[in-house]
Amino acid sequence: MRHHEPTNDRAQSEVLGVALLLGIAVVGAVAVASVGYGALQSDREAVGMAGAERSLSQFDARSSAVALGRSDAARVDFGLPDTEGTASVRPNAGWMRIRYTDLTGMRDPNTVEVVNVTLGAVVYEQGEQTVGYQGGGVFRSTGNGSVVVSRPEFHYRDGTLTVPIVKTEGERTVASTVQVTPNGTTRVFPNASRGLTNRVDNTTAVVTVHGRYYEAWAEFFRTYTPGIVTVDPSARTASVRFVSLPEGRGIQGGIVATAESGPLELVGTGAYVDSYNSTQGPYSVTRSSNGTVKAVGNVTISADATIDGTVETGQWLRVENPSAEVTGDGRYSVDYTNDGTIGGTVQRIDGVPTLLPIDPLVVDRLNDVRASNDNAQANADPDVERMRDGLVVSDGESVTLEHGRYYAPSVDVSGGTLVFDTTDGNVTLGVENWFTVRKPHGTGGSVEVRGDGVVRVYLASRDETTASITGQGNREVNLFVGTGSAVTVEDDAAPQFWVLAPQTTEAAIAGSNSQSATFQGILFAPDGLHLDGHIYSKHAEVYGGLVGGQITLGQNGRVHYDRQLNDVTLPSASRISELEFAHVAVHRMNVTSA
Repeated sequence: MRHHEPTNDRAQSEVLGVALLLGIAVVGAVAVASVGYGALQSDREAVGMAGAERSLSQFDARSSAVALGRSDAARVDFGLPDTEGTASVRPNAGWMRIRYTDLTGMRDPNTVEVVNVTLGAVVYEQGEQTVGYQGGGVFRSTGNGSVVVSRPEFHYRDGTLTVPIVKTEGERTVASTVQVTPNGTTRVFPNASRGLTNRVDNTTAVVTVHGRYYEAWAEFFRTYTPGIVTVDPSARTASVRFVSLPEGRGIQGGIVATAESGPLELVGTGAYVDSYNSTQGPYSVTRSSNGTVKAVGNVTISADATIDGTVETGQWLRVENPSAEVTGDGRYSVDYTNDGTIGGTVQRIDGVPTLLPIDPLVVDRLNDVRASNDNAQANADPDVERMRDGLVVSDGESVTLEHGRYYAPSVDVSGGTLVFDTTDGNVTLGVENWFTVRKPHGTGGSVEVRGDGVVRVYLASRDETTASITGQGNREVNLFVGTGSAVTVEDDAAPQFWVLAPQTTEAAIAGSNSQSATFQGILFAPDGLHLDGHIYSKHAEVYGGLVGGQITLGQNGRVHYDRQLNDVTLPSASRISELEFAHVAVHRMNVTSA
């Protein structure tokens, strides 16, 4: 028999177990303490930031009263919470700039900087978070963005822009109680000595704010103004644009080129402009001179072309071809050369007002029609069932859209016939990318407007398609009416068919020597001051008007201006605010320890 000596293994296990339990308890306690401390710290930070918002909102009310002259001075107790945050005056924090651009092109320089001023700020900072008073408002920054706590001093109402810019100056380090005193006011708009006067006409005003709170300023602009807002994160800026429109709202010429940098050119033999009045009858009955041509930029006639009417240009008028003729007046703003014939008076004028882009209007209408439309009704016609993927009307087909609202990614009338029947009312069509009327084989495409209503095509021009243009080869286009193809309205009544498009639109109405293209209506794609889009017409008959940034008439490009368009109300961008009066001043205030 073998005997085993007793051991202490069990005792050792009990000791290890106790040690493990103690270790777990210690770790748990540390974890609980850490979580508790984190929660406590988070609560302290939240309390600190909330208290800072209340304190600076109170400071806002009293200090703004001093800056704007409603109070002589103020003693303000910040009453900031006793936390780990700090408060300071930062006189170099952020800036505001206002630029004023004359859309006629007559001002030199064309764009004037009305004011560019450092705003300064009073800032409470805790970690990555700040609450700051700036420009008469209070903002909060979280490190991932910024929001408005109380609105800054910036007001737009009924066409009047009022900007009392509050500039904060003073000691960088301040005590919990401060003294706020005024430090002078400078009025910068209106300013007759700089030619900045009310009433504002045919201009844009762009307000730009830079700094930590630029995202909050952008949201404020979007919420409280109808201006056009843009944000540049890399520059940490938010901008809002306000515009003033010219008094005349009708289309006052058969060709209107709206971009200062974009010329209006008649470069092809046989290019021709005259007019008619569809209220009195079709072109064949009411044809006359008065084929007015207008351009914010240069007008150049370099071919054997005729303008049976008057030319107005915001810059140079150049009649370069000896066979070129203007039967009416030649009106220029910078200078002119005349190697051809100008039948009327040659005189200098004070610029040509531009027409502003309608991009926001087109986007609004397109989104509206895409969200709610009558496509289901149209889709009862098997030929229209494809509208949701793009409306294609092929050779030999005929599709009719009656009174209603429709949406299509694109429209391609390729040899077939698209009828807009307005007998029972207007037709609205929203098109995402392109609208083409072309001849694939023997027969050209046809778009017909029937009835007394109005057809409005909102063409967003987001993508392009390729079209073959005689003498030009393949071009990327958004609107195209090609060889042997036509867009027609009964009795040549141009105001019954509108194509409304953004400033980037590329359009061509171009036939061939043997078969011209026809467009009856208005192509309205104004381009403001810039040169983004182009309208080209060659071997074509246009009845109505062409409005765009840059316009070129090639060989036998003929435009017959419907004088009824002078009386129409032009569409404007619903999100563009119309500026009539402006009042801007810089109000300085000092913040020092009391």
